[in-house]
Amino acid sequence: MRLSEPHLRVRPGERLQVTGEAGAGKTLLFRALAGLWPWGNGRIELPKDKQVAFLPRVSYLPPGTLREVLAYPSSGTVLDDKDFAEALAAVGLERLATSLDRVAPWNDELTSDELRLVAFARLRLHKPDWAIVDEAFETLDAAAHQRVKDMFEGELAGTGVVYLGPKRHNGGLFDRTVHLAKDKRGPVLKPIRIKDVAKAKAPA
Repeated sequence: MRLSEPHLRVRPGERLQVTGEAGAGKTLLFRALAGLWPWGNGRIELPKDKQVAFLPRVSYLPPGTLREVLAYPSSGTVLDDKDFAEALAAVGLERLATSLDRVAPWNDELTSDELRLVAFARLRLHKPDWAIVDEAFETLDAAAHQRVKDMFEGELAGTGVVYLGPKRHNGGLFDRTVHLAKDKRGPVLKPIRIKDVAKAKAPA
């Protein structure tokens, strides 16, 4: 895989989208950014001492109460019911506000789109410095997509975003777009150098 810009720097608070056709390596780039893909050629630097959240295509929600799922990795004691209710309402899941203390297999009980929206609600609660997102917009309907856009332009306006997806999203959410293409040389199996990787404090 190869980015259209050989040296790419994303500024704090900037919202960048990375597009590419199927098979270009978007998910591999997501994994490399998260420090989970140790092969490749190049260097990735993440900000030191900053809160970085990673949202995969489908977020896994651990068993437990919905309050614990949303508050993870914190204990939830610093958040009150109003915080949780507002976060759920922001993504259109206000019906779940009465289920905060219910234990359920949330991965089975919620649809794939609802799982994505729960992950975005978690972002709103934690307000990380950075969010790196892998194709989590692609299946959302127009109303849900607008809610997430409003959230990034409102409560999460200070959060920098790197979004990886197959198509370009217009509407003013992103400041710029770069393209990811297949590298004609094929995969280069050399260790990626990861510098200053900040631990993800609010994984989704």
